[in-house]
Amino acid sequence: MPTKSTNYDCSFVPRRTSLCLWGVFLSLFTGNASAVTIDERMTSDHRTWNAIFELRKEAQEIVIELRIRLIADASVPPQQLRKVTARWHAGVAKIWGEVASLESDGQTYPIRINVRFVDHNAHHHAIVHPNANTRIDQLNWSIWSEHLVIAHEVGHMLGAYDEYAGGSLDPDNPLITNDSIMSGQLYPRVFPRHLELIRLWAEKAIGPSKINIIQQVTD
Repeated sequence: MPTKSTNYDCSFVPRRTSLCLWGVFLSLFTGNASAVTIDERMTSDHRTWNAIFELRKEAQEIVIELRIRLIADASVPPQQLRKVTARWHAGVAKIWGEVASLESDGQTYPIRINVRFVDHNAHHHAIVHPNANTRIDQLNWSIWSEHLVIAHEVGHMLGAYDEYAGGSLDPDNPLITNDSIMSGQLYPRVFPRHLELIRLWAEKAIGPSKINIIQQVTD
């Protein structure tokens, strides 16, 4: 069932007021809004892109829904696309699904990230190309792409920066790592810093030093 959603363009640049974000946060946690759409322009030394996703609260969980529409090149067989889409969905869910929690004023809310491949009402679009040597980015994927590559691009859609030399690094805190999904190694691990956009959004809403993203303990 489609979720009622309110769109907010609440940039974090200093000249913008935080009242918009305060209203978003308050409406979510008092039950007056079922969902909000976060739309943030991300900037690095190399490029800019849009991080867009839907956020809602269900019971004691924060649910992030990211909807992607795949636009297949005419030479990509539909059956092959369906097969690889299922593989991408399973792989991305394993990496991003339930990896962190939001902590606020002594309350902990698990964050569940639900990436869906849809035919309409998408936050992002990606063209699926038939060639294995396609240059992959947020907008262009290959039918031969491994799920780790797709999970990396999903990270950008959620507001995460690259963590390899020559990539789209965080201009305020550039990191070069080899142990995360945003690194050049595509290691299947997500850290709280990869959900920094969510923390910033909530922090702007209720004030500094009250919001943390904590990593869920896994075996």
